[in-house]
Amino acid sequence: MISMGPPQAVDVLRNALAVGADKVYLVSDRAFAGADTLATAYTVATTIKKVVGDVDLVICGKQPSTGIRSSRPALPPAWNPAAHLCFKGQRD
Repeated sequence: MISMGPPQAVDVLRNALAVGADKVYLVSDRAFAGADTLATAYTVATTIKKVVGDVDLVICGKQPSTGIRSSRPALPPAWNPAAHLCFKGQRD
């Protein structure tokens, strides 16, 4: 699981580990403060490529915890041609 956000986002990553994530990564830096949707998507896609490498599927959450930018999840595949799933509210 990769999350981009402030240091407080580590709580979300701890929860991901608790429910079965194998690895978690937090991308956090003051330089990212106020990043718009496009910059965030590019950063997440670049992180996927550098940390994970080629992937077959990218699953994104509905929105960030800091606000509503519903277009963000659909953007990383623009830089990573893997299939992606976004806007899934809950696991069935």
